[in-house]
Amino acid sequence: MYIAVNKILSGNLNMNLYVLIIVGGFSFLIFGCRQSRLQTLQKAEAFAQEGKFDEAIALCNEMLSKDSTIELAYYSRGIYYSNKKEYSKAISDFDKKISLQPHSAGVYYQTNRDGPAVTEEDKLKITPEEALFQRAITEYIVGNLNQAEEDFNICLQNYFQPQGKCYLWLGTIAIKKGNRIKGCEMYTKAIMSGDTEAAELRQKNCE
Repeated sequence: MYIAVNKILSGNLNMNLYVLIIVGGFSFLIFGCRQSRLQTLQKAEAFAQEGKFDEAIALCNEMLSKDSTIELAYYSRGIYYSNKKEYSKAISDFDKKISLQPHSAGVYYQTNRDGPAVTEEDKLKITPEEALFQRAITEYIVGNLNQAEEDFNICLQNYFQPQGKCYLWLGTIAIKKGNRIKGCEMYTKAIMSGDTEAAELRQKNCE
């Protein structure tokens, strides 16, 4: 589930900024009394779905205090901070995740986190483009349009999926910067890429 641009533009941020991360479902297998790192982050995810972002952040903090290289913990905490409108902390977490694996490494590859051969270590990793995409949205919200535009373009260059969302956001940024022609072009590309929100925004801004 991706962020509804229309809802962000209307100012109704609250839960709309929250992007669901599927990390293998919530069928927890508890071995003794000790939870694995993934199980702890799944518990954080469950808290977040209930709107208990402070509790979710606390569990991420717990994980990162033990291992500062857990990519999913930074990424998830960044999203939870965004929902609390603590955007500078969110951007910092996305930056930390990206620094663990710079986006210049190559083309985006979406890991199948539910595959039978996927290990817990695999499920704790997040691609640089996923973090870039979230950082770009947060940068847009705080008004850093140039940085947001740069991040979305990098996601496109690395074939981040769904590309339609990148085009959609680039169109929205162009409209906000006063470049209607470019904005409409981006919305058209978003529509051609199968994005379901783009037609409404194109009609509103371009027709």
